[in-house]
Amino acid sequence: MIPFACCLNGPREGVLYLDLTSSGGGRVVGYFEAKPAWTGRNTEGTWLDVADSFAGYLEALVEESPEGG
Repeated sequence: MIPFACCLNGPREGVLYLDLTSSGGGRVVGYFEAKPAWTGRNTEGTWLDVADSFAGYLEALVEESPEGG
């Protein structure tokens, strides 16, 4: 897996990866850091599927942009 983006602020700090493994097939996944228990938020790190492909990830960014693509 290749890291390509990170989020260092906000409620979900984490890293996005391009999964080039044979089982991953180019999907984009994210690992989001655990929070300390006193925050009342997620206290365990979490892996999430973000997009089926890098192209799909980019398309989603364009669709969500303020300009609308």
